[in-house]
Amino acid sequence: MSPPTLFDSVGGLDGVTRLAHAWHQRVLADDVVSHAFSHGFHPEHTERLAAYWCEAWGGPALYTDRYGTEASVVRMHSGNGPHEEMDHRAIQCFAGALDDAGVSDPALRRVLLDYFTWATHVRMAAYPQDADAVPSDLALARWSWEGPVESTELRSDARCRLIAATPEEVFAAIRAPDRVARWWGPDGFTNTIHEFDFAPGGRWLLTMHGPDGKNYPNESRFIRIEPSRLVEIEHLSGHHFILRIELQAEPAGTRVHWRQTFDTQAHYNRIAGFVTSANEQNLERLALEVANSRHAPEAGLPRDG
Repeated sequence: MSPPTLFDSVGGLDGVTRLAHAWHQRVLADDVVSHAFSHGFHPEHTERLAAYWCEAWGGPALYTDRYGTEASVVRMHSGNGPHEEMDHRAIQCFAGALDDAGVSDPALRRVLLDYFTWATHVRMAAYPQDADAVPSDLALARWSWEGPVESTELRSDARCRLIAATPEEVFAAIRAPDRVARWWGPDGFTNTIHEFDFAPGGRWLLTMHGPDGKNYPNESRFIRIEPSRLVEIEHLSGHHFILRIELQAEPAGTRVHWRQTFDTQAHYNRIAGFVTSANEQNLERLALEVANSRHAPEAGLPRDG
């Protein structure tokens, strides 16, 4: 017989609602966290929060059935810059709310506090500068007694960048091996491309030359290609992952959605520090390559550098 879910252990919908109400009362009384609610809040905030936690903790899909998506929740918490002190106080309020709601089991308290800390510091803090950067396909993160229920989002680095160019122009920088060699990889890396068969199933062999003087052979294959819209790449050597690059046309240019997904969350967590900065730098280099191409006096002329 499987153990009860966190939702059941808290006391079902009634228990989760008591906890949501207790936390809401505490944050409104907190002189730091209350600033987040100073412009008002939804009259059903407690019910919506309870529905969200119910779904996250193994209960029914009340939030996504009635109120919204994970992306909409994360967007509400994004674009306001970092607020570490507020986050710390919100976690303290949650710990106090566990007392107020009568959650006394030490193991249950620990896993719920782990969840809330992760949600505060990781999930809701991932896009501090731009709410529009939140991917629309985020799945609601679920938690169990063992911690996060592994999903694509929990083993991926996902980010996006708006580039002032058409999808066709961005795609051109992705499909041409000579151009890929200029922008691929983190800052300081250069590339030698040995094979680049840009077609589904096609092989891609390159050597990345690091700023440390070391060479890093890489082997990948192209999984899926939709011109000016989507490229999926499977990295086969070393760290195994799938890279998905999606191009979305907008009035101001092309929003590039970049998602690197590893086989397990443990694998991703081991290298997350490097991956997050490397992907941000890679997107910046892609944007620069596209900008340089657009500003070139004539196509085909050699460029400085």
